[in-house]
This record gives sequence, structure tokens and C-alpha cells, in this order.
Amino acid sequence: MQRDELNYQLFDQNRSMHRMWHMYYRTHNTSGLSMAQMGILMKTKYLQPVSGKRIAEHMQISRSAVTQMIDGLFTAGYIIRTEDSKDRRITYLSLSEKGDRYLAELEATGEAFFAEVTSELTDEELTQLADIQAKMLQSLEKRLSAK
Repeated sequence: MQRDELNYQLFDQNRSMHRMWHMYYRTHNTSGLSMAQMGILMKTKYLQPVSGKRIAEHMQISRSAVTQMIDGLFTAGYIIRTEDSKDRRITYLSLSEKGDRYLAELEATGEAFFAEVTSELTDEELTQLADIQAKMLQSLEKRLSAK
């Protein structure tokens, strides 16, 4: 198979896997949260300290859309808002106990499912896959940071 064909095959498979992970999370989502709201919870956990503005930049969606979703997450008790003590225009977000518990359960379920999916790979294949993905990630980061 030619390199161009292999690249397309990998691109298409990666897109399919991404779509299937979305389907998995949608079918295992008992909270009624949208994928975007789950994304906001993840950004809130891993980008500390984080504001709505920073989340909008990371997710590449409008600040107004993020604010609307944050309002829903706040009302549902998943996140906590804290004003910056030096600049009251800035509000930081953090996970509430409910949000932290929900995200921990979601991640644990996802990790267990991933282990099931990769159980058909040998240890050698799994090591190769991890090494290749790490190399691709480095290449992506290098190209994106250059822009």
C-alpha cells in the first residue's frame, strides 16, 4: 500500500475511533450533560486555574456559548465559581464535589472500556501503539506550537 493510502486509512480510522468514543460517552452518560458540557468539566479539572474565557479558547467556541453551558453546570451543582480577589471581572471555575465525583466515574468507566478494547492486543502491540501515538503527539505539538 502506498504511503498516501496508508495516511488516509489512518486518518479515517482515527476519525472513526473519535466518533465511536463520542458514541460511547453519549450512551454511558446518565447525567444528561452534553458532550460540550462534559468537555467543560474536563477543562475545568485539568486547566486550573481556569476561567470561562480560557475554556472558550481551548474549546474554540464562543464565550457566550461557554457562559451558557457554565450557567447550566453551576445550576446543576457540577461547578463552583470564585471571583478573583484582585479583579472582580474575572471568575474562576472549579469542580464541585458532585462534578468531581461525576468526572471520576466517567473517566473510570472510559478507562475500563478502553482496557476491554485493547485486551485483544498483545503486550508488544500495545507498547508499539503507545510509542507510535506518543511520537505522533510530539509531531502534532511541534507543528502546532510553530504557528
